[in-house]
Amino acid sequence: MNKKDILKDMKQLINDFANQDHTTVGRTEEKKTESGTSLKTEYVLRGKVGIIQKKPE
Repeated sequence: MNKKDILKDMKQLINDFANQDHTTVGRTEEKKTESGTSLKTEYVLRGKVGIIQKKPE
């Protein structure tokens, strides 16, 4: 995972807020190691806009 991918995902997250109040962006990357096994990395960015309100007790 490089910085360019993270910035691209953050840009997508921010652009989604123009149309909705919550959004999710995910990415999955797979790399082969020298021994032949594969390493899979997944991450999810979630965002929500709004005022947090306390629930009445």
